[in-house]
Amino acid sequence: MKKPISLMLAIFLLYSFSLPGQNEVTREADLLLDMMEYRQAIENYLKALTENPDRRDIRKNIGYSYFQLGKADDALRFLGEELALFPDNEDAYDILVYILSKSNRLKEANEFPERLDFPVRLTADNPHLGGLACFIQGMYFKNIEMHDKAKFYFMKSLERRYDPVKCYAQLIDIDFTQKKSAAEIELRSSYETTLLEAVREYGSQPEFLVLNGLRYHEKSLSDFFFLRRSVESFEAALRVNPDFRDALFNLGSINYNYNNFEKASEYFKRILEMDPENDEVKLYSGCCLKKLDPSADKVSTPEHCPKNIRLSREFLDNPGLEYQYQLKNSKSSVLDHINNLGLEFVGRGRFQQALSRFRHGLKIDPESPIINFNAAMVYSWLDFLKSAERHALIALRRKGYFGSLPAYRQQEILREEEQRIQKPTEIPLSQWTFEAALEEGNYFLDAYNSLGTICFKRREFQKSILAFKKVIEIHPEDAMGHFNLGCAYQEINDLENAEEAWKRAIQSEKKAKDREEKTNISDNQLSISLVVRSKPVSFRAHKFLGKLYIEKGSPDLALQEFKNAIELEPGDPEPYYELGKIYLAKSQLEEKYIREAISYYEKYLYLGGQEEKEVKELLKSIKKQ
Repeated sequence: MKKPISLMLAIFLLYSFSLPGQNEVTREADLLLDMMEYRQAIENYLKALTENPDRRDIRKNIGYSYFQLGKADDALRFLGEELALFPDNEDAYDILVYILSKSNRLKEANEFPERLDFPVRLTADNPHLGGLACFIQGMYFKNIEMHDKAKFYFMKSLERRYDPVKCYAQLIDIDFTQKKSAAEIELRSSYETTLLEAVREYGSQPEFLVLNGLRYHEKSLSDFFFLRRSVESFEAALRVNPDFRDALFNLGSINYNYNNFEKASEYFKRILEMDPENDEVKLYSGCCLKKLDPSADKVSTPEHCPKNIRLSREFLDNPGLEYQYQLKNSKSSVLDHINNLGLEFVGRGRFQQALSRFRHGLKIDPESPIINFNAAMVYSWLDFLKSAERHALIALRRKGYFGSLPAYRQQEILREEEQRIQKPTEIPLSQWTFEAALEEGNYFLDAYNSLGTICFKRREFQKSILAFKKVIEIHPEDAMGHFNLGCAYQEINDLENAEEAWKRAIQSEKKAKDREEKTNISDNQLSISLVVRSKPVSFRAHKFLGKLYIEKGSPDLALQEFKNAIELEPGDPEPYYELGKIYLAKSQLEEKYIREAISYYEKYLYLGGQEEKEVKELLKSIKKQ
């Protein structure tokens, strides 16, 4: 009996030692796929296939990766191989039809299996055809006006658990279209029946309300009474979802068509806040401006404006079909990996590659505070300030996020919040403005500091002051917030408040040291955040106070501030330069100060100060005296 047992043990050990290696390759490939690093993912999946050619889903994942790289034919080949081996893989069918649809090759849907030599049909009688695939087939037949066949596929899509609101919206639209073409007069047609069924099952979704708005608008062309009901339906859709674009666009269009250009402009502006590059809405917004002010700058307004704007039914005609890829790893770990990869690219000065990774992360979690913050920082460095501001604002949306706020202050805030009445309503993204962020934002200090800095760079100093004041409101001992506030006050020539803010920056940093809490972020935080404070805030505050006192004609006060700065950062050349200038000026009164001026200027040169030529000339002329 011993030999068989030892043989079984040997087989088990061989399996247990070989499997982890194979699984490790697959796990790494899955992570790369989650991170949208498609080329590396394909390499790892192919390696996994050489070790085990019969693994389910590997070819499907390769196909998906190739499609994301824009290689549809390679994607279809691997999906064909997957379905030949695993004809019950519903996910593979969904990707297959999705790719054919995106590539405008849906006519090939039924020829495709035969061409690739595997016996699987993509018709609705295939029990494994996925919900997305059925929905796409329904859209195809609807677009070529084969309505009965389209309805059949949409019903199949419903059965197979695809988005029910999208399915019902298409079914209702088809019923309405058929009703019009058949000139039905019944009070309760199939259109009303389907709509009632959808509302009873899923509530008053914005899609259903916009469908009603479109229906009433069409009736209003022959009976003006229905226009009010149309507007009410679109407004009701916005109450459910304030960012629903078709409702915003249609309200803008109706107001434009009835010459209420000011109101129309408001709706178009809300769309442009979400989609700044929408050329069609830009045109209509410009036309509103032109109608309101015929003398407006011709450069900023369109030359030709339409008399009327057609209402949008984009959510019906182009329902934004996307293959819903499911992460194979935990969301938080994937986001951490994406964020770290972005930071690596930043460290190498490859900002565009970093932004590409941060955008990947935002596809997974559009409101991730740390990834939005890091994206804002990079955009700010590149001087894309509009994008920087947008991401800094979004970084402030997630309720209860504290970032690197010290633990003692977090506890204080949580105790304060227990006494407050919390507002339950979440502000939609289209209305998440600078003012909304200050009023309802979270406690992410670095994001508020970043927002203030972006406004500062745009020379919006009053907004900058508000952002830095918010930092101090959240954490009264934030040295960076006080320092930045001082800089903003200086720019509006409020020197008294600037002086006070810089003094508070110095006091706050001293308090933080007394608490044994560094204002510099920890190594752990450095791994996720782009905030790097290489020099103490107090150093910069002393330096700025010194310059302020020179401007105010108080050289002795300035002298002390520059000396304080040197104590904190003896290797920075700038304070030595300023002290040299002060002592040189004082030497006009007393010759003994000449030696001090020379000493500080020489230290400035030794430390590599930028004004080398000027200082050398000064020293030459001083020593001749």
